[in-house]
Amino acid sequence: MIIQKIIDTTFKNPTFSTFFRKKFQNNFISEKGVVMKYIVGNQGRVLDFGCGSGDFCSLINKNFYYGVDIDDRFIKYAKKVHKEYNFIKVIKDHNLPFSNNYFKKILALGVFHHISDEGVNNILKDFDRMLLPKWRDNNHRSTSSYRARKSLSQNYG
Repeated sequence: MIIQKIIDTTFKNPTFSTFFRKKFQNNFISEKGVVMKYIVGNQGRVLDFGCGSGDFCSLINKNFYYGVDIDDRFIKYAKKVHKEYNFIKVIKDHNLPFSNNYFKKILALGVFHHISDEGVNNILKDFDRMLLPKWRDNNHRSTSSYRARKSLSQNYG
């Protein structure tokens, strides 16, 4: 119990979390490969949902990137490190503050496992609202989270 509290507290520190993840996740090489394959190229506006410290923003044109997260510490860190990019703190369990048909692509890496199945279902509905109609199916097909795929197949349309 104490070890879990130490881990939870430590990983809430953006500087430590980013350092640790870069060292032990090989500088996000596999995640960057997913971003390069599904997100980069022929860019329009891209939402990085659960952006954390903004580790993937540099792969995307700064004029098209929008990173959102519920943790204010990570948003402040991302704004400090990646000054030219757009980062927005959002409120948990609320629709995101973007208009309908606003994004061409949505990136959500390593975030769905932190969210309940019902929450994932609601988020995916909000994604549908924000995505340009032409791109809706493409984004859902590239979702790699088991829980998100399960939610899509069982609970969502």
